[in-house]
Order: sequence, then C-alpha cells, then structure tokens
Amino acid sequence: VLLRVLTYSTDEAKTFVEAQSSDANAAIADFRLGISRPEPAFEKGSAAHTMANQLLCWREGQDDQKNVGDVIYGYSGEPRGSHVLETLLRLCPDDMHEGIIKYGDFENPTSLTEYSEHEVSNFVVQTLLTTIRNKEQATRILKSMEKVISDGLAINPSKRRRGLFWRSCEVAAKFRVGQESVLKAMRMGFGSTQEQGSSNDAAEASEGKKKKQRKKASAFDTKDCVPLLIGLKMPKEAGGKVMIDAAGARAVYQMLHFAPRLCEDILKGVLDGLSSEEIESLARDGLGSRCILDGMLEGPPNVPAFASAFKSLFSKLQGRWTSLATDRV
Repeated sequence: VLLRVLTYSTDEAKTFVEAQSSDANAAIADFRLGISRPEPAFEKGSAAHTMANQLLCWREGQDDQKNVGDVIYGYSGEPRGSHVLETLLRLCPDDMHEGIIKYGDFENPTSLTEYSEHEVSNFVVQTLLTTIRNKEQATRILKSMEKVISDGLAINPSKRRRGLFWRSCEVAAKFRVGQESVLKAMRMGFGSTQEQGSSNDAAEASEGKKKKQRKKASAFDTKDCVPLLIGLKMPKEAGGKVMIDAAGARAVYQMLHFAPRLCEDILKGVLDGLSSEEIESLARDGLGSRCILDGMLEGPPNVPAFASAFKSLFSKLQGRWTSLATDRV
C-alpha cells in the first residue's frame, strides 16, 4: 500500500490517472474481460524507487544483484510477499522489470513451471504476463510459457491454472507475437490432459517424446479446443444461470483477436461446437456475451472468415432475436 501511495502521490501520476478516468465506459468493458489498466511507474530517485530497492535488496549501480533472486523466490511463494512482488511488477520502471525477470529466473522453462505449479506464485506469473513491457520481452516469456501450456498445467481445468493460458493469449494478441506457438501448445496441452486420464508408459527416448508431442498436437484441432475452454454448462432448471469457465472464455476472446488467418478455427469452434440453445444462453450471460459474442462481432467484417461467421451466427439465432432483445444482458 505504501509503495502505491508514494507512486501515485507525484504530479505525473495524478495526470496519468486523470487521463484514464475520462473513459469510464472502456474501464468497465476492460474489467469484464479481466484486462488490467496500465498504472504509472515510479521515477528513478523517488521515494518509491528507494523503497523498491530496499524491498528487493537491489543495489543500485551494481551489475551483480546476488541477493535479488533469493528475495524474489521468497516473495513469490508467500501470500503477502507475492502481493508485494506483484505491486513491484506493476509499478516499477522498465529496467527493474527486466531485472526481476532475469534474477527471478522467469525465462527458464523449468523455473517457470515451478512458479506456475505453486498455489501462490502462479499469480505472480500471471501478473508478470500482464505487465510485459515490449514485443521482445513478450517473445521471450511466451517461449518459456510453451512448456507450461503444452504439458497441460495451464489447460487442465482440474489444475486451476487456466489464468496462465488466458494471460499468455492476452500477451500474444497484444504484441502480435507467438500466436501460432500458443495455439499449438494449447492443442498439445489438451492432448496431455486427455493422456493424464489414462495410464502412461515409462520414460521414453527423446525421439519417442518428439513423436508423442506431435501426436498430442494433432489429436486435437484448434476448433475442438474452443468448446472445452468455454466449458459451458447449461442450467438444470428453466431460468437458471449458465456456467462457463471464466479464464477459458477470456482466453477465447483474446484468440479471436489473433491474426485473422488464425481466427477461422476459433470461430468454427464456437459456431460448430455449440448448439443454438447454448449460443443463446451465452448471449444472456454477461461474461459469455462479452467474451464470445462480442469477441466475434468485433472482428473485421471484410475478412472472409468473420463475414461467414456473422452469417452463421445470424442463422443460429434465427427466431430468437425478440427474446434476446428484451433480455437485460
């Protein structure tokens, strides 16, 4: 809290906040999608900067920050410490953010998997993804995230780590990098999840593992993964509320903002994978309508895949428009 107070007390931060508050509607829409609003960074030499250095045991002007890695590791696994680290990631300048990635060993797939598996530090990884600063950094972190996704950790709903996949999709959509790799890792992740439900063989040779990975990726088409991500469950009683996977639906929204050539299978996954009744139920749900239907309708109408999807959606909802028009959502 004190770090935020020190950061937001400057004139520059106040100007930053005032500029954001002028667009309240965008803030509400972003909140529904789980999109974090940008925050002002504290300036070098400020009181907030001094406090951040002390929190991380960061020695200004030295190349070797020998204690920082242990501090980051310790903070990330402790509930209160993780909040401190997440706040630092949100408010620190770019060079300190890069230093946290370096000394926290977040680019190492093995370390990143360990962070992601932990019930507390996985939220630090999500915040790290949310606060990526540039395209080059996004490319490196997404490359490291591929193992977390393809092994099924960020895909299997029983692991409760889909937020990691959602944030990875958000980074890929925002910086226009790694989109095909994320989709491939997703398919492999669903293959791994299916495989984990059956018996596994003993350790294989490296070539056998590669073949197995290719089989995992081909076992699922991208369009087959979409309904599984949404995880829609129809209400048992008339007038009941539909249930969906929030992180999965938000991931689908981000994937609908990938390069248009990659969106065709995502669109087919929604329109072919869900019935008319299920799509109508999504339209009546606040999160479902914002993530899935709005995500589709925000697409470029001049792109054939989206133009065809608009027609299919209209056909699917034929005869349901009156009831939808009178619905509150």
